[in-house]
Amino acid sequence: MTAIITKNIRMDAQKAYYDALRNGSEPTYFFFGKSSPWNEEDQIDTSITDNTVLELTKGSDIILAKRLNANDIMPCAKRVDWKQGEVYNQYDMELNMNYVEKHYVLTDEFNVYKCLSNNNGGPSLEKPTGTGFIPFETTDGYKWKFLYTISIRDAKTFLTSKLMPCSFYPGAITTQYKTQAAAIPGTIDSFKIIDSGKGYTIASIEIIGDGTDAKCVPVISGGRIVSVKVVNRGKNYTWANLVIKGNGTGADIKPQVSPLYGHGYNIPKEICASYLMMVAQVGNEDNQDQWNNLPKSFAFRKIGVIKNITRNDTTNVVDELVNFCYKLKIESSTGLETGQNITFNNGATATITALSQQNDDTFLYLTELDKSVNTDELSSFTVTGTSTSKIIESVEFSPELNYHTIQLLYLETLPEFIRNEENVDLIRFAIEF
Repeated sequence: MTAIITKNIRMDAQKAYYDALRNGSEPTYFFFGKSSPWNEEDQIDTSITDNTVLELTKGSDIILAKRLNANDIMPCAKRVDWKQGEVYNQYDMELNMNYVEKHYVLTDEFNVYKCLSNNNGGPSLEKPTGTGFIPFETTDGYKWKFLYTISIRDAKTFLTSKLMPCSFYPGAITTQYKTQAAAIPGTIDSFKIIDSGKGYTIASIEIIGDGTDAKCVPVISGGRIVSVKVVNRGKNYTWANLVIKGNGTGADIKPQVSPLYGHGYNIPKEICASYLMMVAQVGNEDNQDQWNNLPKSFAFRKIGVIKNITRNDTTNVVDELVNFCYKLKIESSTGLETGQNITFNNGATATITALSQQNDDTFLYLTELDKSVNTDELSSFTVTGTSTSKIIESVEFSPELNYHTIQLLYLETLPEFIRNEENVDLIRFAIEF
């Protein structure tokens, strides 16, 4: 008994999640977290697992969260740069191309091409160019199908050294949309030579199948059928076989029928765009009113994705920027450093995330404070393990968030990074489905 889970179910799950993020039905946020050191040497904790402990503590060390919007999310495929001399794999209808490496390429013009034929496994010597809808051959014997051009905006935002963007919903003016619209179902654009035979000086090929109009002619060299030239691609084939006639023997050639609706009809599936990249850009010039109670410079050691943020009054959070820090006005910052743990007069503990001086006032930003604490009771604190103590003049801001409703979707641990006030942070991360 054999069972398989096809790539379709993974891509359906990816697309459903992508759609939910794009339409905002489930507000989802990127977050910075953990201002305190991992340990005495501040070595990254690699032992984090998806367990109950993580579930119960997931929101305690978050500093701030930025909402992910439609323009921050993009399906991506593995990046394969065209290089002269490389051998690229050709389309093969008998293989699951999702698991075949290097069957498409990205050129330095940001054009993406699908390899339909690789000249019997030869090297690619001529870069594919052009943006036409008809498959074409280059002088090295390769046959290519143009798929789409990555826009400058998408290249700047989503193109990395390992991944390249490919939209589920290309706009009507994009080359991807036009390629998909021009796809012809059931064409025969290439052939797989199993055995080139011997003794041929003349030969002809007839295509038998359930489509119409496909025609081709064999190319003979040294008594062998070394390639097959397409005269007419035909259409509407779901299966096809060849009848080879001639004065030689042994030739075995299989026509390669396109995917059901044609090459280029479903580009994300054809190049296995099974990654979902999310990009968070956080800059102090945006949402200035929300930055008023946020630290503009801080250390962080975690990034991730969360959803279902609610307030203590059960209302859903939909803000672009969400502050998870407590902001306290204190007498002075002497003897205080970020990452220190402190103990309040009522026994509650927290971690110093940031300090700031605004005119003559000193402000302290805290995370990892027990949410059951009544902030009205906080009047002083001591730095854990030292004799430094401070008077709290006022609690300027309290997040009033219910961390129990938060769902943690993605978590990545990092060495210490410093976010400076002048920075506009652009952070990319990708999830594979």
